[in-house]
Amino acid sequence: MVASATVSALYQPWLWLAVDDIVLIGIASLIFCGAMLSITQAFRISIVSTIAPFEYSYLLWALVIGYLYFGEVPSPRTLLGGTVIVICGCYIIYRERRLARLAIDN
Repeated sequence: MVASATVSALYQPWLWLAVDDIVLIGIASLIFCGAMLSITQAFRISIVSTIAPFEYSYLLWALVIGYLYFGEVPSPRTLLGGTVIVICGCYIIYRERRLARLAIDN
């Protein structure tokens, strides 16, 4: 697959990015790197069940950005799948906190 992509890239016209595009890519890269470092640090110093709900906000942000910038409307299957993921994650968090309380009480 990589070989076919490389061969096809040789026969496609290459376009240079505009300076504005390069600046926006650089800014987005810096923001992304800072966000990933922050998430990694949060997982290092905190309880995972505290941070996990914020991970599910990715689904919401992806839906909002996809709709606003690309005009994508999620299919019912996508919404159902996202709902199942969020509900399962919330149940796991609830169960872990409940088990932690039971362990403290005993």
